Amino acid sequence: RLVIQLRRREHNQLLAQAGSLDGLTATLDLKDASDRLSWQFVKEGFASYPWLVRAMDATRSRTAQVDGLGVLKLAKFASMGSGLTFPLQTIVFTTIVLMGVAASHNTSVGLTLRKCYKWLRVFGDDIIVPKDSLPTVISFLESFGFKINQGKTNGNGNFRESCGGEYFAGHDVSYVKVRTHWPDDKKDAHAVVSAVSLRNRFFRAGLWRTASFLDEHLRELLKFFPDVTDSCPILGRETYLSPQGDGWDSGLQTPTVKGYYKVDTIPENGIDGVDALMRWFVENPETEKDEPLQVRSVKSDYERSGRPERVTLKLGKHTL
Repeated sequence: RLVIQLRRREHNQLLAQAGSLDGLTATLDLKDASDRLSWQFVKEGFASYPWLVRAMDATRSRTAQVDGLGVLKLAKFASMGSGLTFPLQTIVFTTIVLMGVAASHNTSVGLTLRKCYKWLRVFGDDIIVPKDSLPTVISFLESFGFKINQGKTNGNGNFRESCGGEYFAGHDVSYVKVRTHWPDDKKDAHAVVSAVSLRNRFFRAGLWRTASFLDEHLRELLKFFPDVTDSCPILGRETYLSPQGDGWDSGLQTPTVKGYYKVDTIPENGIDGVDALMRWFVENPETEKDEPLQVRSVKSDYERSGRPERVTLKLGKHTL
């Protein structure tokens, strides 16, 4: 359980930070990890569980249409967007890493897990292993067809990087990345959302003068740019002080704030009828057989899915 955490990357970051100070662990990263996870590998690895193999096969796309090449058969487990890829590759890499560490210590996988779990973390293709096992683990991963990202693999010196956290001699030296252009107009919703996120990342990194500089430009761009909490969907300035808001929700007895929030337009998928009902039961397994179904907005909930076709901004109020 400590080796694999599918929802929290902080465990990797903390161990990477410790490794940059004590040198006991090495951080390892893979290139094109999901593309190199083949369906044949998955079938062989889970051959003892045929029902699981059939279930996974039912969820994957077997072909892909490529411009200029037509329809191609996919050898990899799944294309981008599959919700199974990340947890599956985490399990696969954990298994290979344990084999590599066990081989380097000339012991069994079970004994390795009991003795070395404190120095092992796997989060997708972000891997942390004991430093003395790094060459053997790399050899095992490459023997299964995976490629090491040498630029993000660190076993020597005082620098370690994992799950977006970068550390030198125990100090967090992560930098803030500018991911898109600066918006010229509020209508460029995607860029506005990115700019607000950039400002708040600078603020959380302690670069307060830079955050203040961006505040001036964002206030020129947005008529409403209030102080907000990090959980509020309104686009605003995160602050360590308690935002006061500019309104009050008498029903919830909590302050509200007025500002812009992001609205995603999700493409239609045409799901209806039996398919929609099946999805409802899959997502609500705790429903008792004798419990009356709440015939709610199944159509509005399930008729759209996938990546947003476009992003817009709307003005409204929300609780802090």
